[in-house]
Amino acid sequence: MSAAKDRLKGLTDPGLAALGAAGAICSLAVSGASIAGAVCAAALLVAGVLGERAERRRRLRTQAQLEQLLAGFESFGGDLAPVWSGQIESSRGQMEAAIASLSGRFANIVSHLGRTLDQSAGAGAASQ
Repeated sequence: MSAAKDRLKGLTDPGLAALGAAGAICSLAVSGASIAGAVCAAALLVAGVLGERAERRRRLRTQAQLEQLLAGFESFGGDLAPVWSGQIESSRGQMEAAIASLSGRFANIVSHLGRTLDQSAGAGAASQ
């Protein structure tokens, strides 16, 4: 799909060389193929070709920079994932220990409440 889009873009985006060629043809046609028109046409054609080459180099350089940046992000993510995994595992262990401690404290509170209720019920029955 991407290759088809690239080909279609190539057809719709004529590039600087094609624009230079179109300008050269127009220059020759308007000047009646005179020497001055031919010189102007040659200058337009050369400027278009040079501009197209410079633009292509710029695009390739930008593409290389983007690929390098993406590789850096992937490397960073690969280096960082084990650290995050370790921190998450450590936090999970701490949370598990805290929940076990809290459950033990609640069990102790329930036990004390049960004894208190039993003593209270025993004292109430003895008083009757």
